[in-house]
Amino acid sequence: MSQPSSPLASGASVDVFSLHTDDAVLSCGQLLSAHPGSHVVTVFSSGPMGMRRLPPWDKMSGSFKDGDNVMSLRQFEDDEAMALVGATGHRLGCNEGLSIRVTRTYAVRSSRLALTWLLAW
Repeated sequence: MSQPSSPLASGASVDVFSLHTDDAVLSCGQLLSAHPGSHVVTVFSSGPMGMRRLPPWDKMSGSFKDGDNVMSLRQFEDDEAMALVGATGHRLGCNEGLSIRVTRTYAVRSSRLALTWLLAW
């Protein structure tokens, strides 16, 4: 009796959920490249136009200064990464935890939004 073939083996597209921009490509880039036409849904993909005080890791990168629109650059990098692996990115637009006070209620709402998107897909 033969084993059913895996959808991944057939080259079918895959759907990946990512918490932050570029997480999917950094962790699943090879998989996405092997399945052109795949989709990546990024949950936390929004933030303020500029942050008065950057988080330490953004400052240490040397790429940003206080007041920069960090999320805009991250979205640009995410678009470039999606193009490199042949995937289509979708952003749910939830604010990054860096720019808001993350509460349990906010986390639950974000999770429900992601689930709603998945069920509609």
